[in-house]
Amino acid sequence: MRAGFLIICFCSVAAQSFAQIPVDSLKRELQHAEGTARVDVLNQLTYEYIGTDNKQALALNEEASALANRLNYTKGIGKAYIYRGVYEYLSGENPLGIDYLKKGLEWVSKANDREMKGYAYLQLGNSYMNLTQFDSSLANYDHAYEVLKDSTNPVNLSKLYKNLGTLYGLKSSYDLQVKYLNRSLAI
Repeated sequence: MRAGFLIICFCSVAAQSFAQIPVDSLKRELQHAEGTARVDVLNQLTYEYIGTDNKQALALNEEASALANRLNYTKGIGKAYIYRGVYEYLSGENPLGIDYLKKGLEWVSKANDREMKGYAYLQLGNSYMNLTQFDSSLANYDHAYEVLKDSTNPVNLSKLYKNLGTLYGLKSSYDLQVKYLNRSLAI
């Protein structure tokens, strides 16, 4: 029993250490980044901090948004809106989060950024699921699937399948829940 506890503790510490590596690398990169490259790093840092440090995520997001707008950097503006939307809905502000996600979706569509477009639809689906608006959630997940099915980003496709499984579990469609959870695990 004690050995199992120690393994769990070690794995938890190791996971936190590995998670810190991209943040440290991005922080070093940020020191020298300028222009649109700086916006990209700020947006990526926002993404990394969203689940762990709300205050830091918000500050980075505001800087990315301001700089992207000043540079008229369409892709950067879209990402900043999308990450702000995720920040808001994770903070319990679902309607505000949805507004930001929709604005971001418009901008990344203009920039022809398919990965972020799929991610935005995925996050919109999550937001609507949190509001128990299951039809809207499913419609956005369907849009996300159309974008992500041919994607080179298996992580977002796996998240989509996991969330579809959750949605079908909430709708008491257990056969579909198992189907999508198995797809998520297969990735």
